[in-house]
Amino acid sequence: MRGTYYYVTVSRYNPATKQTEYDRERRINWVPVHGTYDFFFNDVVIRGSENKLDEYINKVTKYDLKKVVKYDEKYVLGYRAERSSLDLVEGFTRAKNVMQNHLRYLIRLQIGGDEVSNLKIDTNYQDITFKQLLCPIYLARYKVKGKKNYYYYVINGENGNAYGDYPMSTAKILSIVFSILAFILFLILAIYFATR
Repeated sequence: MRGTYYYVTVSRYNPATKQTEYDRERRINWVPVHGTYDFFFNDVVIRGSENKLDEYINKVTKYDLKKVVKYDEKYVLGYRAERSSLDLVEGFTRAKNVMQNHLRYLIRLQIGGDEVSNLKIDTNYQDITFKQLLCPIYLARYKVKGKKNYYYYVINGENGNAYGDYPMSTAKILSIVFSILAFILFLILAIYFATR
């Protein structure tokens, strides 16, 4: 159902003021919609392993899949590499979830309106193919002298995108904030005295 907002003016008698008050109320005009939506997915990427740094990894895992080359053992020589821990069925289930969420978003856009309700999607998958890729991502951790915790970071080995933790000094952050505020105050005072 596609919902489009419209507004009406309603009147109410207020016994306290003994006057009629007018308010504007939003209402929704619901219209049933149905249709067919075709979309071609190519290279839906699903990671083949679980890692405690999944949140970090998701921030940097955009790969140019047009540059994929055939696997060679030399690519991982000297590195620890993780094997896929997902079987094909679980991998496809995860890929379907990604595709379903994207389809839901696209269909809502096509339906239009201000709200969409009771959206039912019946998906049909055709010409399904699978590829297993070894995508380079580097995981690391470090410890700062005087700190208890480890700090983690990940780097995309193809494009160099990185994401991670770093130690923050409360004193340094506060000094930067106060310096910026002092500079703004200086500018305001300079403008004030210059225009007098």
